[in-house]
Amino acid sequence: MRYTIKKSACFLCAVFYLFSMSGCFLVRRAVKNVVTPTTTLSSEEENKNLRYEVTKDLTSEISIKTWNGSVPDGMEVKYVVVKEVYRNERSRNTEYYDYDNVGRLTYYKKETRASTDEWKLEYNDDGTLARREYRSIHGRVSDRDPDYVIEYGYNDEKLLVSYSYSDSNGLTLDYKFEYENGHLVHSNYYGENKYTYGSEPECYDYRVVVSNKIVDGHQSDVRICKRTYSDDTFERVLTEQYEYEHSITYYEYDESGLTGWSIVCSNPDHTYKCDAKGNTIEELDQYGTVTVKREYNEDGDEILYESSREKITTTFTYDTDGNKLTETSENQYKDNEKDRSYTATTTYDYRIGLRVSEVSEIDGSFMDMTVYAYKAILVPKE
Repeated sequence: MRYTIKKSACFLCAVFYLFSMSGCFLVRRAVKNVVTPTTTLSSEEENKNLRYEVTKDLTSEISIKTWNGSVPDGMEVKYVVVKEVYRNERSRNTEYYDYDNVGRLTYYKKETRASTDEWKLEYNDDGTLARREYRSIHGRVSDRDPDYVIEYGYNDEKLLVSYSYSDSNGLTLDYKFEYENGHLVHSNYYGENKYTYGSEPECYDYRVVVSNKIVDGHQSDVRICKRTYSDDTFERVLTEQYEYEHSITYYEYDESGLTGWSIVCSNPDHTYKCDAKGNTIEELDQYGTVTVKREYNEDGDEILYESSREKITTTFTYDTDGNKLTETSENQYKDNEKDRSYTATTTYDYRIGLRVSEVSEIDGSFMDMTVYAYKAILVPKE
């Protein structure tokens, strides 16, 4: 059975807290004439022990609950993260997620040593977010009144027209949003705001260039407004101009297909070169200097990404079926004139194509680790 795999949607609003650490010191009466042997570990041994301890602690948290039943017509399997655990030398944070029967996030809780916080979300029948409430439940009951509530209102086009905030201290805030022809023209969100727009050009449906053929694509945030084609039977795109970007893309071909393209815009020009399969292999700046290189295996999977400008090198590994197994990025940087190296390694589960662990290092020394747990749910096909 073939499953359709999708990444779960990003949480709507991330909230960060500073962690406060507490400790106690026990004072012992000195014992005379007793020598207590001590063992001093080197920093390398300490780091090795920390890596082992964290890995042993978190590996058991990785889990994937797969779908073993049948998939009815009109439905598909979606994998969603239900638990995320982060650990470094001093802290351990755990996040929990829950969803409704169409895969929308309905509950989120974050536990740290210093706090426990939870968010609950409700939706309208048309899928728009209707209500969000927050509670700080560290050491308190979770069924008490929320610390704050946000409620959302929409028009017939599902555009946000009202945003109402109220908290347990009696503070209330009401924001309104007005539109014309689908464009926001006025709001009182943190002050009076008015918006004006120029004439909107006639735009084509969004389509994606694949090698030397043109195929229909999915919905995009950027619409193509002007496009020119060659006269041959391949209907090759020669130029494209976008609605929200003051740029024109020029495409180049040879007998094998797309060989490269360049973007000319108000920012420095960028040129992209690709192989016969349409994969980008080089990115050049306006001076012709190669700033990014990419390499691919025989199956067309990217195995190397190098950015000379950002000083980042990323390698990818796959199994024999083309499923991504690992992604390792190394970033070279300076810290107080000292050359440093930051490395992040992400491991994927070949069955679902989603990350299950992330490990970070600085100069080869362990920093932190994050692991994920997933479950499969049935949702309506889009």
